Amino acid sequence: MSNFVLKESDNTPKVVFDSEKNVFEFTGSSHPENPAMFYNPILKWIEGYAKNPNRSTKISFRLDYFNSSTAKYLLSIVWGFEKIQKSNPANKVEFIWYYKEADLDACASGERYAQLTTAEFRLVKF
Repeated sequence: MSNFVLKESDNTPKVVFDSEKNVFEFTGSSHPENPAMFYNPILKWIEGYAKNPNRSTKISFRLDYFNSSTAKYLLSIVWGFEKIQKSNPANKVEFIWYYKEADLDACASGERYAQLTTAEFRLVKF
């Protein structure tokens, strides 16, 4: 599967999906003007990856800020990766949600996502 990389902009996070190196990460802030245009290619990539995933997939989120439109897409991303594990329990999926210690909203968001997935979901303060 080819890599998927989007550079960070003022409105969108850096996205790196490198299945060979087993790196799947979102970094920065997300409040795109057109969320569908930004996130639909990501969801499409995940669908393709799910057909032949790594045995272990760790997805990290290190988002300083995201708006409510992004929140909906993040849930779709979580569920998209979660399908990998649901379709074959030998394939492990783990999410790592980084948040600043003082950012209670980011922590609460991570806790909500953790409740909405059956995959392992770790919250990490930094």
